[in-house]
Amino acid sequence: MPVNIADGRVIEEGIVRITEQDAERLSRYLVRAGDIVYSRRGDVTRCALITDSEDGWLCGTGCLRARPDLAKVEPRFLLAHLSSPPTRAWIRGMAVGTSMPNLNTQILGSVPLVVPPLAEQRRIAGLLGALAHKIDHLGGIGERAEHLMTALFERMVTETDWPSTTVSDCFTIVMGQSPKGSTYTSDRENALPLVQGMGAFGQRFPETDVYTTAPTKRAQPGDVLLTVRAPVGEVNIVREELCAGRGVAAIRSEHPAYAEQVMRSLRSSWAAQESGTIFPAVNGKQIAQMLVFKPSASRVEEYEASARPLYDLAHLVEQQASRLRALRDELLPKLISGKLRVADDYLAEAAPVTVG
Repeated sequence: MPVNIADGRVIEEGIVRITEQDAERLSRYLVRAGDIVYSRRGDVTRCALITDSEDGWLCGTGCLRARPDLAKVEPRFLLAHLSSPPTRAWIRGMAVGTSMPNLNTQILGSVPLVVPPLAEQRRIAGLLGALAHKIDHLGGIGERAEHLMTALFERMVTETDWPSTTVSDCFTIVMGQSPKGSTYTSDRENALPLVQGMGAFGQRFPETDVYTTAPTKRAQPGDVLLTVRAPVGEVNIVREELCAGRGVAAIRSEHPAYAEQVMRSLRSSWAAQESGTIFPAVNGKQIAQMLVFKPSASRVEEYEASARPLYDLAHLVEQQASRLRALRDELLPKLISGKLRVADDYLAEAAPVTVG
């Protein structure tokens, strides 16, 4: 399902499973290695490559399946092409629906592609795969840092029977507000990044190619960004000042590492708070009244001192990964167009990366 798609791959954690009988009955919807699955609603640019590990799994009703002709296209190249900023922007622009974008087979089948010879596709996929491996390695370091921060937090909140309080008693809440569409721009000069919701969320920091020259509500570095529309409760950290759109809220604290863990700990609690007629949402009052543990001020200070090096490490490795993703996005159109060529002796499976 769409919730299981992230960073070009399928996330197995928390995935729903079906019986063998249901899989047989729905066999026409099973995926094969090399397929690419797309989210049909919401963030319609979210896609993943099916590997041997997911071969034979079921494509849920919230997804679309694209099956490449392997005689013409290398699936890893196709995924990179579909994940490139220009193609993502094209898909967003063509998606139908006003309140929630929708993707269909006609739109997906009309995506413009530039397809080099198959051998060149494989070389490009190999080069980009080497970058992806490095990005994944950095992501693993960040995840371990986050797990350690969470373990420290859980130990703190369980070591004593702390009283409860509300989110508004601990943090400043800034509800997002979208600026006028006429202020949107792709040129960041004299403009601030605009984050409207989950579609701009990255691994740790938001990543957007939309800016505004008239920001309404500003989020500051270190603020926790919380999605307030479906899916509610997802968290990112603000790296640079940005404009918070109506799909997010900024949670501000003198103890950013602590604030991040508190908001992450509430993720499973938002279901009971959701409201709205078009799709689930929470408002400022609901966020403010959410109950959280209230450790002593000295204990929060101790946690912040212990967790801050891990917090900074998670920031550092994600910044490095972000630069590599930017390099990947810059290389891809040049490789596709032939302005850059991968050396002829470069093999898709090789570790060294050579651009000639």
